[in-house]
Amino acid sequence: MGEIRSELYKDSRLEALIIFLSDNKKIEPKFDLSNGYNYPDLDKIMPENAGKNKDDFLKRVVTAKVIDEELFDIELRCPKCKSPDFSTRYLCPFCESMTIIKYLLVEHINCGQTSTKSNLREESWFDFCPNCNKKYSEGGYRIVGKWFECSNCGKQVKNPMIAHFCRNCHNIFSFEDAIQREVYSYSLNSEAKKEIDAVVLFPSEIRKILTNANYTIKASNVIKGKSGIEQKFDFVASNDKKTIAVDTIFSSKPITEMEIGKEQSKFYDTGIEIYVIITSKLSEQASMIAKVSPLKIVEVSNKKDALLRLRKSLL
Repeated sequence: MGEIRSELYKDSRLEALIIFLSDNKKIEPKFDLSNGYNYPDLDKIMPENAGKNKDDFLKRVVTAKVIDEELFDIELRCPKCKSPDFSTRYLCPFCESMTIIKYLLVEHINCGQTSTKSNLREESWFDFCPNCNKKYSEGGYRIVGKWFECSNCGKQVKNPMIAHFCRNCHNIFSFEDAIQREVYSYSLNSEAKKEIDAVVLFPSEIRKILTNANYTIKASNVIKGKSGIEQKFDFVASNDKKTIAVDTIFSSKPITEMEIGKEQSKFYDTGIEIYVIITSKLSEQASMIAKVSPLKIVEVSNKKDALLRLRKSLL
């Protein structure tokens, strides 16, 4: 577990995202002609983090390999007005007319008649053979030829020219000129899920234990120390008797003496009682320091025991 991922697990936004993905498996974008692709599910989970803030957050959790992204689509927009609302036109390469007609040469296997069919006829154009007047049955015909013809200039067209027509500003643009954006779906990383189920304590779980122990959680998790440095904790809470702080350290590797040293520095600077929850093993040197440390260290190997030990420690 990397340091970035450890810190992200303490973010309530990621907790909400993980809970949603655990229940729904995947977040997929939705498309509408006014706004293009958007994420209504993410808007419900993180309503306060709109636009770029939300995109930046998603990039962070994907980079940390907590969330996996998968290419869902390439969104195209008009280069002039940036609208996603456009139609695709197939044009004659000679006169640029839109009236390209597709012709099919169809053989009716039952009677051997070969007929030319046009896609500009009504829907029933393909139903009956003009020779025997019998209905084409599935597998009873085969297409032996196909071509395009421009009804404006009359020329045969092998490959129509493709252009996009913006319905908003009426700009006509090519694929090369279009604004392109990769759009992703998101799911929970399988390795991260194992890690979360085993050792990760979410903010809401710690908050619940503190509240049940009759502590009031402070709005600010920063305490200014005697040195003048503002010391940051995961939680700062108080009751009628004292103020405490709670920090969590998640790691797949043994916790080093430097990490314990950081927590001790906070203690000596602020003078408040600090509970440090460690869901990993302490290194040999860190363990020696912990034995004589003024910190309230809750060292456990799994999430369930961590919650139980913290609850008992606060009683």
